[in-house]
Amino acid sequence: MTVTPPPVPGIDPAEALIFVAGLEPFLRHTSRDLGSAIVRSETLPDTLEAKIHLFLGRTEPEPAPDLPAVDFQEVVDLLDSPPAPGDIGKTMAAFGGNHTLALDVGQQVTRMATYLRQQIPRVKHIGLTGPEYLPPPRSEEFRFRRCWRAAVDPGSLFDDLQAFAVSREQVKCFTALFPTIARELWPAIQRTLVRKRTQSEGRWRPSRRQEVTLRVLGAQEGPMLVLGNALVPIYAQEQAQQQAQAQQQAQRAKAAPSQANEATPTGMLDAGG
Repeated sequence: MTVTPPPVPGIDPAEALIFVAGLEPFLRHTSRDLGSAIVRSETLPDTLEAKIHLFLGRTEPEPAPDLPAVDFQEVVDLLDSPPAPGDIGKTMAAFGGNHTLALDVGQQVTRMATYLRQQIPRVKHIGLTGPEYLPPPRSEEFRFRRCWRAAVDPGSLFDDLQAFAVSREQVKCFTALFPTIARELWPAIQRTLVRKRTQSEGRWRPSRRQEVTLRVLGAQEGPMLVLGNALVPIYAQEQAQQQAQAQQQAQRAKAAPSQANEATPTGMLDAGG
């Protein structure tokens, strides 16, 4: 039995796999071979940083993607219905011999489905023949559809990032679904900002709109928070590393001529007094 290590400390490997594959195949039990998805999930931190780095290079937003159409009642029925006999076995088989990861994913899927059921806008009316459910208000249906999209297409959060269109409600839902990945977003943002600044030798700075969007994405919107202050410790570490490297290079350059001189007859006579 093989055990898949987490992509990096702090990110749950089951969450990472569901992020890559989306929640719906696990609810419908349609996955047959998850090998390639498992491999992609192991590099999820690099993928997230690449998406953030792409955003930092933008001067104008991409066109905002449309919210995909879904059959609201079909989604409700999917979340409310227990799996059919044999479905769980089919999904377990898609993991090959990785039973530990399969069980962990099953627990995460159950948790996510429970959360999504709690988000369903249910309008109950008590009539003469008993209770009945009515269609929800359009605004409430759209709110649920946005949360559903975060579950079935988690990468859509970063599509919206490219459009400068990340919302607080969207991040709140994403955090509830993928808590360990959400906790890594702010550190990933910090690392990417430092890399961008270092590459430009300190000249590059995010635009005000980029800064606001990143603070929403990283759930760092405290009224006194200044993005530059949050990066001070990382910049200091980066500068200390650069200074140490420069000192090492200077020492090597200083030692090189003396070693070359000692290799000559005159140098050896001088060294001997």
